[in-house]
Amino acid sequence: MAISEILYPNKENDMTLSLTAANVKKVFADCLFTDDEASTLHAPMKEPMTNHGVPGIKPVVVEGILNTFGFHPERLAKHKEEIWELLSGLPEQFHADNCGGWSFLQACMTQDGGQWGEHANMEQLLVLGLATQQANYLMPRDMWGMMPGGMPYFSIKQSESVAEIRNTIRPSLICQIKNTY
Repeated sequence: MAISEILYPNKENDMTLSLTAANVKKVFADCLFTDDEASTLHAPMKEPMTNHGVPGIKPVVVEGILNTFGFHPERLAKHKEEIWELLSGLPEQFHADNCGGWSFLQACMTQDGGQWGEHANMEQLLVLGLATQQANYLMPRDMWGMMPGGMPYFSIKQSESVAEIRNTIRPSLICQIKNTY
């Protein structure tokens, strides 16, 4: 087994959910509030309303590139592993522990160079990553205009399983391995 497979366990044969527009849409749609659930939220999605004295569920609110989304926290938690698998399908340049992050404009590609989706799909994947704290913007929104295409750079955080593997390998060995490949 190659060390890159240990440090970045996101090859097609290791993934149970491949990065496709259909898979992202499926997870994204399930994480949103249903129409009935949404009717219990105040307009700004900051505080849940009470339904006859029963408190509503507070949404996880995420600001994307063009839209703001409110996700159901329990369903986000249920899909966290799948969201990680989808994010792991992006090129390694997005991984914080590898290259540190890359432009949103490059997020339409998979690790093997194939195009998986369009801007709307990319935003859906990004906000799922932000909502589960598995991705983050690298600079504030007011600085995006100075970046190519006026789009943000973002990174994917290291998975917990990769962190555990890295903690068992001597740091000097990791540096030697990264310099070799």
